[in-house]
Amino acid sequence: MTRPRRPAPARAGRQRRRHPSEPGAGEFTPSVVRQGRSLPEVTKSLRPLSDWIDQDEWPHVPCPACGDGRVIAEVLTTISSGVSKRLEDHEGWDPDWSKGVFHGLLRCSSPKCAEPVVVVGEYRIDVAAQSVESWRGGYVSLLRLRYAHPALVLLDCPVRTPEAVRSAVAAASLLVWADPGAAANRLRLATEELLTAQDVPPSAIVQGNNKRLHAHQRLERLSARNSVAAEALMAVKWIGNEGSHTDALTVGDVLDGAEMLGSALRALYDTSDEEVRRLVRETNNAKGVLKGR
Repeated sequence: MTRPRRPAPARAGRQRRRHPSEPGAGEFTPSVVRQGRSLPEVTKSLRPLSDWIDQDEWPHVPCPACGDGRVIAEVLTTISSGVSKRLEDHEGWDPDWSKGVFHGLLRCSSPKCAEPVVVVGEYRIDVAAQSVESWRGGYVSLLRLRYAHPALVLLDCPVRTPEAVRSAVAAASLLVWADPGAAANRLRLATEELLTAQDVPPSAIVQGNNKRLHAHQRLERLSARNSVAAEALMAVKWIGNEGSHTDALTVGDVLDGAEMLGSALRALYDTSDEEVRRLVRETNNAKGVLKGR
């Protein structure tokens, strides 16, 4: 068997050349640091994957590599479990007794990117929805996503979003399909990192003693400056708390949290509307087209 070659060690005095797909190396940057779409659009595109989905209706979601294309299913392969295979010999067997796992390959639709994404999860056969009331023998293959690599990002962060917040969002994106509670905790961490970036102190002097401030108290302080962002982040915090104390959180709950975090990020760091308002003021002041822009 031919063994893969190890990378040659870097020579002294020479800097390693970056692969074109690495951040900062050129054309491609991770979607979480881009701002090509509105924040809610990315999260909403993942909604169909929050539950069982018809294999033939796998959604086209934003590419995690280039952020411009959509990753589309090239192949989705289902494999029945050992129990399901043995049950096929039972005299009362029906197709909807079958369950197992699936694996698949998605690929970015942008020719300049063509990034592959590997997906893995659960598989089962069920009665087709249109066949329940008037049975005609229809069945459907259902899939439930549990893992994707590279991770399908939960939301696009505005360009000015702090790196620590982006990293927490990326961690949540990796975990959400397999462990929604852990992903919710990462979104809560993103909230605390955001408070720190906004210069909301983690502690305060109370009766002469330096006492740690809880996230709730820090959010109340942020509210004095930006109530819209603070209200959204408070909701993300509550969802994160649920993730710490219960296993009942769903993927849909985490997507809710991601949308609310996106709302806060937009309120704090997306200056596009502010720039448009400035352009409006300057155009009105000039009473015409601005020269030299």
